[in-house]
Amino acid sequence: LPISQIRFLVEQGCIPPLCDLLEVQEPRIVEVVLDGLETILVVGQRDAEEFGGVNKYAGFLENCGGLEKLEYLQAHPNHDIYEKVYRIIDDHFGALEGEVVEVGQDGRFQFGADATGQQPPEGGYNL
Repeated sequence: LPISQIRFLVEQGCIPPLCDLLEVQEPRIVEVVLDGLETILVVGQRDAEEFGGVNKYAGFLENCGGLEKLEYLQAHPNHDIYEKVYRIIDDHFGALEGEVVEVGQDGRFQFGADATGQQPPEGGYNL
């Protein structure tokens, strides 16, 4: 699809229904949906680089619960699905440059340390 058509589909709200399809049990459908979401995210990244800013399409996907569904699919028994999901998360949702991501004792990711290892002040920042 031309980039303009992908942008049009996103404007029409295609990301949430695609994310809903990540929960179906048919691996071929999940693979096709992952290909579509990856294409959308690539267009969003191109737009972010061309016009400045962040990948809005990645934000749309995250806001509708799609990132959680992608993370869940990392345990999928189909190796092709695992590889696609890993690539999407790594390319579009990886840690920001200079940001250290650690796994806490509870198994959850801990954000906040910068490249120097400094932690935010106890109790957070007062803005």
